[in-house]
Amino acid sequence: MAKTSKVRQRTNLRRKHKSRKMKAKGMKDVLANYLGKMLNDTHVRTYGQEFADPSVVSQIISHIPSAKTEYKNRLTNALALNTRMLAEQKAEIKRLEMSGIDGPSRRTRSGLRPSVDPILLALYLERDYTERAIGTNRYALQKLRNEHPRERVNYAELLRPKPGWDDERMVYIAREHGREAYYV
Repeated sequence: MAKTSKVRQRTNLRRKHKSRKMKAKGMKDVLANYLGKMLNDTHVRTYGQEFADPSVVSQIISHIPSAKTEYKNRLTNALALNTRMLAEQKAEIKRLEMSGIDGPSRRTRSGLRPSVDPILLALYLERDYTERAIGTNRYALQKLRNEHPRERVNYAELLRPKPGWDDERMVYIAREHGREAYYV
């Protein structure tokens, strides 16, 4: 009579090996095999013969974008959006500075008043946040281009929505300034 703990260990080991094989194969290969099997089974049930055209499966698989490609596209779109937003923010800051919103009366008089207008301060913080977002996006794209072939990154996991994450800009929503964090 076999001991249950050893039987359980072997079963878990088998599962572990199977999952490693699936990861090593890649999801496209697994999907192609599964799709080919399903087409073959349907063809056998309907016509009573094997499905003979494997090129159909490769054509179907070629139209499915990989998670890596989708991740790269989202990063490039986010980088373009952040760059455009930065240019708009800089133009608005320059317009406000030129209008005199932060004039001499604000800087030289009472020490109780803030030295920078709150509207301008909010724009400065937003500009810094956008610059950080651009740096983050550029770094992620560079890391994606220089990826080592042996490193396995789950891009589907990176594309999954996260709490506190702006999917369009590919950055966290919380802006940090010093120790305090505020949300926009």
